[in-house]
Amino acid sequence: PRFITPLIPTLPNPGVRTTPFPKNAQELTLAAAWKLTEDDHTVLIYCPQRTSVNAFAKVIIDLHKRGALASVLSVPKQKIELAKILGSEWLGENHPILECLNIGVAVHHGALPTPFRKEMEKLLREGVLKITVSSPTLAQGLNLAATAVIVHSLYRSGDLIEPSEFKNVVGRAGRAFIDTHGLVLHPVFDRHDWRKREWRALANNSAARNMESGLFRLIDSFIVRISKSLRTKSIDQVLEYVMNNANIWSFPVVLHESGLQIEENNNLWDRHLVSLDTALLSMLGEENILIDEIPNALDELLQSSLLQRRLNRQQKGIKSIFNSFLAQRGKHIWNLTTSEQRKGYYLAGVGLETGQKLDDISPKANALLIEANAYILGDEQQEAITAITTLAEMLFDIPPFKPNILPVGWREVIEAWLKGEALRAHNFNSIDDVLRFVEDGLVYRLPWGLEALRVRAEANNDIIFDEMTIEGFEVGLVVPAVENGSLNRSAAMLMQAGFSSRLEAINAVRTTGATFSNSREFKKWLSSNRLRTYLTANLISANTEKLWKSFINEYKPKSDIVWSGSAIQLCVFWHCPIPLAGTFVKLQDTSSVVTEVISSDGELIGELSKRYRLLENGIYRAQTRENGLLYVTYWGAGDNPFEFY
Repeated sequence: PRFITPLIPTLPNPGVRTTPFPKNAQELTLAAAWKLTEDDHTVLIYCPQRTSVNAFAKVIIDLHKRGALASVLSVPKQKIELAKILGSEWLGENHPILECLNIGVAVHHGALPTPFRKEMEKLLREGVLKITVSSPTLAQGLNLAATAVIVHSLYRSGDLIEPSEFKNVVGRAGRAFIDTHGLVLHPVFDRHDWRKREWRALANNSAARNMESGLFRLIDSFIVRISKSLRTKSIDQVLEYVMNNANIWSFPVVLHESGLQIEENNNLWDRHLVSLDTALLSMLGEENILIDEIPNALDELLQSSLLQRRLNRQQKGIKSIFNSFLAQRGKHIWNLTTSEQRKGYYLAGVGLETGQKLDDISPKANALLIEANAYILGDEQQEAITAITTLAEMLFDIPPFKPNILPVGWREVIEAWLKGEALRAHNFNSIDDVLRFVEDGLVYRLPWGLEALRVRAEANNDIIFDEMTIEGFEVGLVVPAVENGSLNRSAAMLMQAGFSSRLEAINAVRTTGATFSNSREFKKWLSSNRLRTYLTANLISANTEKLWKSFINEYKPKSDIVWSGSAIQLCVFWHCPIPLAGTFVKLQDTSSVVTEVISSDGELIGELSKRYRLLENGIYRAQTRENGLLYVTYWGAGDNPFEFY
């Protein structure tokens, strides 16, 4: 009772408000989170949809300016300085997500720029930020726990979230080995009885602990969709459709679905087909079997699987539908492919439709991939950008490489990205859409498509030029360039090593004239006078200096973990005939007097003249010599590996 007391915000900025706070479910969620922090809780607010997360950021800042929500930052601002520097580079200093960071609140979703997102996740792991508003990306993917979880909504696009997802989310409440329990809340602002029933039903369903077959759930999603489309629950009718319909793999329409639901379910159907194809190819792809043998081969392979145990608990007709559906898909793939194609699809992690489209574009795409790498090697920037953009045009037409968003002028975004330019310096329509495209399209999907092209070409032994296959060409430069946003090989390598700022990595490499292309050259550059001069000659700002200090401190290995090698020759008092030269033996310190020599089968066969202090953080390798001596080498950390008591 009275956990939340309504109030009218008193501060006039950004305008007088007369409506009491909280006025809706969103504000009630925030009021509950802030109230929990007063009792020293760390709070995770879970939002099933990413768009809700961005909306929370704006509302939080508005309510903070009005005095309804106080800052919950309890550490010096220097602790969040690095995250703010990276966030400003990508989002701009006045972005709502950065403003939330200033008051100790993390607003997190998967479309945030990777360097900024990783730094924020580091702050979360360290407990610096007390309140986190997150999408499923964080709630399910990151090892984050809070003392309290607030589930803002139970729905995504009008559909109730899955019990498994709900169970995963509520499992974040309570820190392992610290808390004895966790607190899970669901703020209900209106329609109280109905919402409480929904909550209780979901909570009860998530409590079930039955182990489920992933393949069963995958096939079940197809069967349920087909059944709804046919508007029947008859097992015989569904089985007839599965066995005799040539269009079974086309997305079936269900009456009364909205346009948004149709689009989302169609995408889900396509993704599930890819998963099903991958499962089939992993089971049968390496087998040289005939089409008619596929049902029997699947029965044999799945005989004692979790899928079959699950089906054995179903009525006979259901089992027939599932087995027939799986076999029909296998036959469909085999009818349309060769063994080399199937191997290529499996290794590339794609399904039949995607693989066929890759086959269609492969002659041109293979050549473009090799040309793009050659242009990067030759420092021909514009030609490389043109080749990569053309590859993107081809791959972005093929699910699953098609980005979730293609902003207006996306080709110009690719050009600015590969040139190493600041995206915020361009007048793109929406910087948020641009960053979503970069994270989803350029950091994730385009590299996946490029790698799928390469793997497919290798599996099919495609002839590229003059009887040479793709393995005869350099093709390893395009993906790092696309992932990191720079055609400069050294800058891309610096970012791959963990340097957080893209713009500063490019600037440092250009200013110092760096040309490293492997780890040995990279480490040499890190300790070079050129870089030292760059960092100490007032060429960088105070914020940039903090980035470098953070990177070098984390990248540079500690002195006590640097491995080195040494060797020694030792006398042995053998308890048996001297083993043949070259025999490997083991040293052990179970005796308090001397170090013992043990054979490969664990027998004591000799002793050294002293008891050596054998180090545990390294590797000793002992081998007999012709004169009966023991040659011992050590690789590891620490001094004096052959010190004796």
